[in-house]
Amino acid sequence: MARKKAKRTTSAIEIFDRLEYDGRPDRVEELEQTRREMALGLKIRRLREGAGLTQQQLADMIDTQPSSISRIEDADYDAHTLSLLKRVAEALDMRLIIDFESKNPGPAHKKAKIK
Repeated sequence: MARKKAKRTTSAIEIFDRLEYDGRPDRVEELEQTRREMALGLKIRRLREGAGLTQQQLADMIDTQPSSISRIEDADYDAHTLSLLKRVAEALDMRLIIDFESKNPGPAHKKAKIK
């Protein structure tokens, strides 16, 4: 069987992606998890800034320290507590929505039926 020739590129990002992620589903999953974590922190930061609040002001509103706000806005932080997220949502006049996502996405995965 003839090997499929890779499309030539000079894009450093495309070359890096091929080297690090092609054929490595474990690395792809780690990347996706990191992106999800980054998205939450970035969303909180954008909402806070959109409300015209500093980290200090938001911290004062929810009775915590500015360092706590800094941590939840940090992409590397993954210990968000539900109670803190609820307080942040309330202070920013937002609704906190929690969802479930399959660990094994794909067409073969069946959704659980709730009765």
